[in-house]
Amino acid sequence: MTPEPEPQGSPFRLLTKRRFWPLFGAMFLGGLNDNLFRAAIVLYVVQSVSPNQGATIGLIAGALLVIPYFLFSSTAGVITDKFEKARVLRWTKAAEVGIACLGAIACFSGSITFMMIVMFFLGTQMAFFAPAKYAWLPERLREDELVAGNTLVEAGTFLATLIGTAVGGLAVAGGGLMLAAGLAVICAALGFLCTFGLEEGRAADPDLKLSPNPIPGTIDLFHHARSRKSTWRAILMLSWFWAAGGICLSNLPAWVKDDLHGSEAATTFLLTLFAAGVGLGSFMANRIVKGRVSLWPVPAATIGFALTTILLYGSLIFLAADTRQMGVADFLQHPSLLALCIGFLLVAIMGGLLAVPLYAFIQHSAGADERARIIAANNVVTAAIMTAAALACAGMTGLGLPVRELFLVLAVANTIYAIIVVRLLPAEALQGALRSIFKTWLRVEIRGMEHIEAAGPRVVIAPNHVSLADGVLLAAYLEGRPAIAIDVQQAALWYIRPFAKLANLYPIDHARPLAAKALVQRIASGERALIFPEGAISRTGALMKVYPGTAWVVDKAAAVVVPARIEGPERSFLSYLKNGQVRRSLAPKTIITFFPAQRLEIDPELKGRRRRIASSTAMADLMARTQFEHEYRPQTIPAAIVESARRVGWRRLAIEDPLGTRLTYGRLMAGLHAVGAELALETRPGERVGVMLPSLAPTALTILGLMLHGRTPAMINFSAGTKALRAAIDAAQIRLMVTSDAFVTQAKLEPLVDAAREAGVRILTLESLRPRIGAMAKLKAMLRSRRVPAGDPFGEAVILFTSGSEGLPKGVALSHMNLLANAVQVRAVMDLDMRDSALNALPLFHSFGLTGGLILPLTIGIRTILYPSPLHYRVVPEMAYNFEPTFMFGTDTFLNGYARMADAYDFRSVRAIFAGAEPLRETTRHIYAERFGVRILEGYGATETAPVIAINTPKQVKPGTVGRLLPGLSARLEPVEGLEGGRLLLKGPNVMLGYLRAGKGGVIEPTEEGWFDTGDVVIFDENGFLSIKGRVKRFAKIGGEMVSLSAVEELAERVWPGGRHAAVALPDARKGERVVLASEGAAGGRDSLLRAAREMGVPEIMTPAEVVELKALPLLGSGKIDYVALKADLLQQREAA
Repeated sequence: MTPEPEPQGSPFRLLTKRRFWPLFGAMFLGGLNDNLFRAAIVLYVVQSVSPNQGATIGLIAGALLVIPYFLFSSTAGVITDKFEKARVLRWTKAAEVGIACLGAIACFSGSITFMMIVMFFLGTQMAFFAPAKYAWLPERLREDELVAGNTLVEAGTFLATLIGTAVGGLAVAGGGLMLAAGLAVICAALGFLCTFGLEEGRAADPDLKLSPNPIPGTIDLFHHARSRKSTWRAILMLSWFWAAGGICLSNLPAWVKDDLHGSEAATTFLLTLFAAGVGLGSFMANRIVKGRVSLWPVPAATIGFALTTILLYGSLIFLAADTRQMGVADFLQHPSLLALCIGFLLVAIMGGLLAVPLYAFIQHSAGADERARIIAANNVVTAAIMTAAALACAGMTGLGLPVRELFLVLAVANTIYAIIVVRLLPAEALQGALRSIFKTWLRVEIRGMEHIEAAGPRVVIAPNHVSLADGVLLAAYLEGRPAIAIDVQQAALWYIRPFAKLANLYPIDHARPLAAKALVQRIASGERALIFPEGAISRTGALMKVYPGTAWVVDKAAAVVVPARIEGPERSFLSYLKNGQVRRSLAPKTIITFFPAQRLEIDPELKGRRRRIASSTAMADLMARTQFEHEYRPQTIPAAIVESARRVGWRRLAIEDPLGTRLTYGRLMAGLHAVGAELALETRPGERVGVMLPSLAPTALTILGLMLHGRTPAMINFSAGTKALRAAIDAAQIRLMVTSDAFVTQAKLEPLVDAAREAGVRILTLESLRPRIGAMAKLKAMLRSRRVPAGDPFGEAVILFTSGSEGLPKGVALSHMNLLANAVQVRAVMDLDMRDSALNALPLFHSFGLTGGLILPLTIGIRTILYPSPLHYRVVPEMAYNFEPTFMFGTDTFLNGYARMADAYDFRSVRAIFAGAEPLRETTRHIYAERFGVRILEGYGATETAPVIAINTPKQVKPGTVGRLLPGLSARLEPVEGLEGGRLLLKGPNVMLGYLRAGKGGVIEPTEEGWFDTGDVVIFDENGFLSIKGRVKRFAKIGGEMVSLSAVEELAERVWPGGRHAAVALPDARKGERVVLASEGAAGGRDSLLRAAREMGVPEIMTPAEVVELKALPLLGSGKIDYVALKADLLQQREAA
């Protein structure tokens, strides 16, 4: 996985970094020095000579600052690329100190000629400093910091200009020219000291040769820059901004002062507005592009630049000259003057928004060995265009054009400029428009864009596909022109063609995979591509089937995959989901998340069809894993239910039961608060509370209400007997148990209640709790029901107990995130939506029933129907007929019972049944397929994994296996002597906190480094499907050979289908152990089994030594065979014999 980049944060954080603050300090102090000295000299000259001479000298001073850019920029660029930049910066700042000292001498002498010479030297120093400054930034800042660095540089430049100009004027007015000169020397000296903080680097191109003649060098510089088309365009765009900004700065304040009789304070106020506007626009640019170097804001900024110039001219039309002097207050109070201020500010904001992306692009697009020369070329072009613009303005005013009308000319020029920019950058213009629309309409939020940048070349971006807007959405936010694979029929649609400016469209025919060869070649050459692996818009809202073409392209191009998730448009009217599947919205909040780049894990030895299957499976796994990682986020189970309610609606039905209880999400959450609050009065925070209740709505309220109030429900297996109950009470340190008088009476559980009381447990019944919840308590619960509850997502949520099929039950501590992770894992591989509903007859003390029948439906937003007993074989099918669920849960034992009693029409609404907890027999699968037309999807789980580990899905199914591992789980196999496969160990977010054992004082025993030992011996096939060969404890060692008891049971099932069979290992004096098969239907006994085994080629060692026929095998409450009880019964029978 690619490491996460540093968070973007504020640009100001760069001021704390040594790789930036010394440069910023030197630059800022240099700007102060330059503008302070210039303002002081101009003011001194104006006061010393006639007005006409003052204007002429002011123009000469400006020209002397610009001329060095023409003369020395080429030399400055070569020097900066030839020598180490920190040294060049230090040399130029040292020269600045000398020039400042010369300036002080000139000021002392009072010679205007000397002062003009110093101005020329200052311009020369600036011409050498600028390329080094801008070339330094890309070398010391990361790419995602470059825009932020330019933001601070641009804002700092204008701030220094403003402060320097103001201080220079105030210094001359208050203390004379020498005070200004002294301040300039101090600024220059401090700037020089800052350069000693610069980190040393290396020269970009030490072999460059210096030309003694600057004119040929400048011409070569032009040709060098023009050879880089995109960079040259950016230089021209940027240069026009400086020219237009210079026109505004040089003419508007003067016009306000001369025509409107504005005060010096008013003029300074306008200059301050402009500087503040450029700074604000610079920060806006950084925020908009989010640290990425991109030109997409430029067309919009140029259009804004033109519009705001038109607005500025419009505000000037309505202004009339006033005989009185106008101060800052007048500008803020008079509507026309206020409009002028706003227009001036907006022009500056648009300028900052325009300049920062262009500067960053020029720096980023130039090679490291030529960057300074490119920047020098930019300086020359900028100086030339600014000079041309200034001369044009002077010519127009000289011909009698009023200054105010210059802004009309500027507005027209800016409009032409905007049109040219939009034509030069059509993709960026369309991208900017689309981003503005999507941001306003869908409130689009982009996460993880840095992962695309970090992925390098040969990248395939693989998102889910939920609406017609997906391709346009992604193209609008992806930088550059990615190659987009598009269905050949959609590519021909008229409304798709305009968006071809954003990307290179590659029509793909799924019936002809070889048509993607051109796309493979483009990706292999380094181009980024966008491919929807599903190939079609989802009809379920979940991940649909993944076409093999995407994986084929990735494999052939040797590309990395950047998975992406689009969330939100599926609720729009541009999705294919129907109203019953999703809650519609005209403007759904949209989040696009990009994940770290990954390579498809494919065995390099695979070839041909096997490789295509492996790559397709790897891509499907990656997409499922991405969905899991996207939806897996820390929260408590009650908080997840609130989130689900907000998504599907508070009035949506959440829980039903056969007693007529119907709980909407609103009533459910109110019930949790009401019941939980009363239970909280009886317990301490964090206390484990026993819950012995059937699978009904009040049980759900009790369990979730305890979770909501920071208590941990400990689910009592009321079918396990008093011995298991005492072990559970001791392991979890239970002091209070919640039950129901009616339930205890009907289920004849009085011995369990008595045993609990004997163990010191206080009994609280729901019948005694109900009268305590009065009208005021219900009102409080209703008012609190829609809040997102607090809690520790990684703290204990529930205590379940193992079945005890092989020994004394253990407590399993599961956190909120264990249970939610498992629900999200299942959701990532199953296409479940709001049209679905679940029928759960499994007990809620069983992890399958709790997660599958309660947590999963409630957090997805689908209805769950609870029924109190899976043993009611006649009633459960009737429940399916009446409540019309779309999926059910069951074990092989229970499903066989339902099949015997059900009508062929009872399961008409069921599209899938999830089976687990015990092996699914082929006869069971066949009965449901043939008689009911229902597919059974077999899975595998454990209480310790909350519970699902692997599952067959409609997209990936292989009968005879328990499916493939869920996303987010890691597995390793430890070899078991004498057995094929290995012992399965698992690690993942759904693995328990740890065990609780009797006699350990309620202390959790965590897993070893997060790995859970399932105790199962398994085999993975080449496509990742998992087959269980048996438990390590369920092998018998006979004469040195390991015999799987599960295999013996499978043999019996094949010989005697329809009955239940259980094999156990009993002590044997001669061979150590012997296998005894207990069967509910063993016609012909062991002899018939041996004959069938020989015909099947099964070795005799894999057959039982003895077959015992029983009327009924002992079962646990979960439906599993109680092997402990069976073994004890068989030993007792042998001793009695």
